Amino acid sequence: MAASKKAKKKPGKQTKSPKAPAKEAVKKVNKAKKSVESAMKKVENAKADAKKADKKASKAKSDAKSADKDLKKAKEAAKKAVKKLEKAKAVKKAKSEQKKKEAKKAKKKETQDTAKKKSKKKSKKKAAKKPKKVAKTKKVSKPKKKKGTTKKKSTAKKGKK
Repeated sequence: MAASKKAKKKPGKQTKSPKAPAKEAVKKVNKAKKSVESAMKKVENAKADAKKADKKASKAKSDAKSADKDLKKAKEAAKKAVKKLEKAKAVKKAKSEQKKKEAKKAKKKETQDTAKKKSKKKSKKKAAKKPKKVAKTKKVSKPKKKKGTTKKKSTAKKGKK
């Protein structure tokens, strides 16, 4: 700036040396180099951060994929468990129905048995009231008398005589 303008001579002041503008230019160049270097470092850091972010993103993506796979597996397992549960419920229901049928049969048989027992008791009571029939044994029969061979005295005739 100062080099481009004409230096005005003031009393008591010296003019700038001719090397001063070159020094300033060198300083500006060095400053520009430093700013470029810092910008390059920032770019490199940004690239590194981008790589890290990319790695994190890819890891997150793979984690999401594995989580999706796990979710699918869990859904399949849940479906299988539901099917098993439904099958178990069906088996349990069938068993309970079978037990009910068996209980009905047992109750029916029990009522039939009690009816038979009651009828047996009634028949036993009737049998107790009636004398028991003794098995017939062969009697030794006495010789039968022939009719008309015995002499009977009629009392009616005696009274008339």
